[in-house]
Amino acid sequence: MVFIQETKKEEFYVSEIGRLWYDDDFDFKFSATVGRLGGLLTIWDKSKFKAEKSLITSRYIVILGVWVDENLASTCINVYAPCNNLEKRNLWEYIVALRSVWMH
Repeated sequence: MVFIQETKKEEFYVSEIGRLWYDDDFDFKFSATVGRLGGLLTIWDKSKFKAEKSLITSRYIVILGVWVDENLASTCINVYAPCNNLEKRNLWEYIVALRSVWMH
C-alpha cells in the first residue's frame, strides 16, 4: 500500500496509476487537490488487501479492509494534516472518533 500527499491533481486515471504500480492488480482512491493545496492518493495491491469501505475528504482517505494473507481486518488512513495546531488537533480528534465507530 502506498500513501501519497500533495499530488496537486484534480483527477487520476487508471492508466496513470498503472504506470506507477508494478502490475495490473491494483486499486486506488484519491482526493482531489483544493486550490493549490493538497491532493491525496492511496494505491494498494488487490491480491494483498481487500478494501471493503472507504471515506474520502480533502484531509484524509480512510480505507477499511482485510489483509488477505493474514485475514487481518485493518483501517488504513492517508492523512494531509493542516499546519494550524488547533485545526490539526481537531482533525486527529475526529479521526480517533471515526476509528472507534468503524472498529466497533
